[in-house]
Formats: sequence, C-alpha cells, structure tokens
Amino acid sequence: MLFFNGAFGFVIVIVALGITGNIIKRWMKSKERNIPDELLNSYEARLKRLEERMANLETIVLEHERDRKFSSL
Repeated sequence: MLFFNGAFGFVIVIVALGITGNIIKRWMKSKERNIPDELLNSYEARLKRLEERMANLETIVLEHERDRKFSSL
C-alpha cells in the first residue's frame, strides 16, 4: 500500500511537470511569432492557475500522507 501512495504523488508531479512544459513551450513559440500581448496574458493567467493547482495537489498529497501516518498509530 505504501508503494501506491508514493506512486500516486510521483504521478501527480510528472503530470504537473508535463503540463507546465507544454505551457512554456507554447509561450516560447508565441514569442517567436510575435503574437499580441493579450494572448500572452491569457497564457500567463493559465500558468498562474496551473501553479495554484499544483499547490493544491501538493496540499492534498501531504494531508493524505499525514492522515495515513496517524491512522497507522
């Protein structure tokens, strides 16, 4: 069971990194094509929202692991 809990957190981190990488890649391509600033602002808003989601996921994983430790006592 411990393996699956660790694997769950690992999968969340990998997925979050993949999504972040895609957003950064799009942002870099848009800079090369001189896309207007209003579209870039939407990318920045998406990146900020993604960072908030990652923080929420981290909180959920930490709470889950804390609850698991206390339930095993």
